[in-house]
Amino acid sequence: APPAQAGAAAEDLRAKPAVVAQLRGLRDAAKVAKELGEGRNSQLEPIAMQAIAPLAEKWVRAHLPALAERRIDQTIRPVLQEWMDRNLEPIVERVVREEVARLVEQASKD
Repeated sequence: APPAQAGAAAEDLRAKPAVVAQLRGLRDAAKVAKELGEGRNSQLEPIAMQAIAPLAEKWVRAHLPALAERRIDQTIRPVLQEWMDRNLEPIVERVVREEVARLVEQASKD
């Protein structure tokens, strides 16, 4: 996603208090894991990160679909509306003309 859209998507999530709390929890857990790795036993960081990764993945999987759907809708809706404004009427007119012509031809055969 372009940076502007990614930023807007992040803003959407940050506007929700529950999401903010969850993000802070993940951030804090990652910070603890990093600090553990900087201590005397650097083997703890990968272990801690391994413990955090499933939580982060679960959170992303829970929130990403709705966020992506909103972003796609906001991006595609204006483009689709413009296309429909420009093309729908001629398409409907052509289809109606073809159907009327088919019905007239069918009626003349009967």
